[in-house]
Amino acid sequence: MEKMLNKENKNILTILIAAAICILAFSGYFILGKTAPEDQQTDGAFILTSLCGVNLADTKETIISRFGKPMKKEDYPDEKKESWSYILQRGSDKDMVVIKFKRDKIKAVLCHDDEVEGVKAGSELKDALARFGEPSYISTSPSNKMLIYNFSRYNLILSALDGKIRGVGMLSPEFDPLRFMDDPKR
Repeated sequence: MEKMLNKENKNILTILIAAAICILAFSGYFILGKTAPEDQQTDGAFILTSLCGVNLADTKETIISRFGKPMKKEDYPDEKKESWSYILQRGSDKDMVVIKFKRDKIKAVLCHDDEVEGVKAGSELKDALARFGEPSYISTSPSNKMLIYNFSRYNLILSALDGKIRGVGMLSPEFDPLRFMDDPKR
């Protein structure tokens, strides 16, 4: 009987230790939050690595398994680029998501109904610029109406029209800023 009791105590102790390790691990995750590794942080600023259910490290296969085949696919073989478009159901809303690839890696993700640090479609451009500071690059459409603001410090992209944000996005730091096809600096 004494041997059985010792064996039961050892099993209970093992379970308690495993539970304590799990609790510590999960509490560390929630206390620290979803921040970038220390070497990717700049002055306490956030750095986008995931948006609209897409991670910058995702492969094409991962995207297809998560969302299915794209609704629209554009190929630019000379530049080794592709653009995939999706309409995703998010709760009661639908979101247009465009994923741009270059050399089979995600270059950019653009979302029309997502939010980054309180900035979303419909927000005032001046408020977004006050929040994020000076962009690292601005690309202007041929009509000079639509603008793409690149904030490399955050891996952030904002598209704007008539002083309003039209969509938010993220850009992989591996690639040049996102530009319109007719951008003279292209």
